[in-house]
Amino acid sequence: YLEGNRLIINYAGVKDPFPIVPFYQVMEGAADPSLFAGKIVLIGAYFKESHDQMFTPFNFIEGLYGVEISAEALNTVFSGAYLREPGNVVSLLILLITTLCGVWFMTGMKPQNSIPLMFAVVAVYFLNAVLIFSKAGIVLPVFDPLLAVVLACAGSLVFRYLVVDREKRAIRATFSRFVSPKIVNQILENSGGVRLGGELREVVIFFSDIADFTGLSERTSPENLVDILNRYFMEMTEIIFKYDGTLNKFIGDAIMAFYGAPLTQEANAERAVRACLAMRNKLEELNTMWAAEGIPEMRVGMGIHKGAVLAGN
Repeated sequence: YLEGNRLIINYAGVKDPFPIVPFYQVMEGAADPSLFAGKIVLIGAYFKESHDQMFTPFNFIEGLYGVEISAEALNTVFSGAYLREPGNVVSLLILLITTLCGVWFMTGMKPQNSIPLMFAVVAVYFLNAVLIFSKAGIVLPVFDPLLAVVLACAGSLVFRYLVVDREKRAIRATFSRFVSPKIVNQILENSGGVRLGGELREVVIFFSDIADFTGLSERTSPENLVDILNRYFMEMTEIIFKYDGTLNKFIGDAIMAFYGAPLTQEANAERAVRACLAMRNKLEELNTMWAAEGIPEMRVGMGIHKGAVLAGN
């Protein structure tokens, strides 16, 4: 298909598709004359030292010699097996669609879902391009659309990281210190769930305090006391998070938490009571471990109250 003196060569796709006769055999009369009868004969260099090799779609390791490429071009013309391009309008449309797909994948979906889907779409497009090429002889653009998808995805990821996910990172950094990862994810999924200000809602408040902490501190070295409190706070906080509670604060040796904020949940009282029972069992394990180390037994009082509060930020 000639347009503007431009021809897309339809390569045969196999090495040496045309008879090759060394020139010295012709000069010495050793070549069979019937090979040339009624044929177009091309004469050209056919050795590596000629540096006349060029890569082609079907031979990109060693390349083809210039005379072979000329033969492939003539074969395309005389066989009428022309290759066609879809045209500028269709090419631009394909480029636009692939770019928009790349942007949508990265901004409208989570990266763990969008990236595999992007690769799947690219693979489907490539396979269809090969199929259309082999069946209809139409050469669809491949490099530009794939490059557009990659650039669009990269740009969208940067935009998402700098703009879209900035608020989510701030929320996660703030709330991950006070609530479980499950609650943090619910807050991120519900953009209207956490607002500046306060609202009246019913929550369950938990409070615990170590009994005779002054006596415990008098009988324990400061270093050991810090280690004991750190281990105690860590274990109790994990239990609070396990039952979807919110850690409000540490007050000396006391812990304050609540259930039902920042997100409204069901069965707040039940979860608070179950958390208390789990804390009691964990404290027994800790006391058994500490007794082996000669550390005095720790006793803890716990309280739960349910009522209306003004909860907010």
